[in-house]
Amino acid sequence: MAKRFRVGCLGLVLVVVVLMVGLATFNSFTDSRLRSLKTALDYLTAEEKAILDTTVWLRQEAGNAVWPGFNSFEAPMVAYNEGYEFLLNSGSLPGWEPVGDEWQGKEYYRRLADDPQAFAVMVGSLWAGSMCTLNTYNVKGVRAARQQLPPLIAQLLPTRLLTIDEAMVTVAVNHEQFHAFQATYNPQRFDAAMESYSYEQQYPYDDKAFREAWDEEGSLLWEAMQTTDDATARELTVQFLETRDARREAAALDDGPLAFECNIEWLEGLAKYVERSFYLVAADTPELSGFSKDSAYLTQELKRLKSGLGGHNGDFRFYLSGMAQATLLDRFSPGWKERALLTDVSLDELLREAVSPQD
Repeated sequence: MAKRFRVGCLGLVLVVVVLMVGLATFNSFTDSRLRSLKTALDYLTAEEKAILDTTVWLRQEAGNAVWPGFNSFEAPMVAYNEGYEFLLNSGSLPGWEPVGDEWQGKEYYRRLADDPQAFAVMVGSLWAGSMCTLNTYNVKGVRAARQQLPPLIAQLLPTRLLTIDEAMVTVAVNHEQFHAFQATYNPQRFDAAMESYSYEQQYPYDDKAFREAWDEEGSLLWEAMQTTDDATARELTVQFLETRDARREAAALDDGPLAFECNIEWLEGLAKYVERSFYLVAADTPELSGFSKDSAYLTQELKRLKSGLGGHNGDFRFYLSGMAQATLLDRFSPGWKERALLTDVSLDELLREAVSPQD
């Protein structure tokens, strides 16, 4: 009996070792293929242009439904790789040189990349959405993840978990373009949101009760989004607001950290809402391929909202909590978007108004 047990254990160990070696070898092959991609070309490839075509098409076709006025937002766009930034939908500007190529029948421009960012950037006198190309995102993302993880985990973590596909980068471009939209139409609120990052160091991420309350808030938001019964969704939303109020009171949040929380839900939560909304539209559009309502992109983020939201340090929790509140506002307060964009009202204040009993 003991001998058979030892043999069985040895066999199991051998299977695990073979699987680990196989996974590490496959990851090494995939990473090598990624590293071979050219991410410093001095022009945009046909694939990169096609992704931008889809991004613009989506915004023109569905932008007004996702956010009023966004379909006609004709701001410049910036796409960058590891060598260059490319300026599109713009005339010539100082510091940018013609590429000698066209996108959508118009010349576009380039400059050497100097720490470009995926966000809204000022180009001349206008705001532009800035986003890296697909290959650049995947090469840099895998490289950074492998460097930050413990060596064994870095070798075994499947590469596909660290990369995105064309569909995800398509809607990510509109996420960043929406930041340019925010900065253009409410520059004071945009500036306040950026300034509120100075209070991030004071935010009590490590407080256990604070994290647990955030977990409960995320779970309640998730349940409210999932239920098809409006009365239940309203009740869950009220519970979310009560839990949020209790968390803030118990933590005695100062004005700075409180503004950080509300402003980043406005800044990044709304952009995440727009990104997700475009993905859902694309998944329902027969002309487009590669988008699916069952995609890991959609399901994984909802899982993060449902459980463990308080475990996210940094600002990503506000992406998800803001997105969820915006989704519920669609349900309970049609027409909420103009006030959300143009005033300094917080999303939870709008939600509180929407679910409060009416006289």
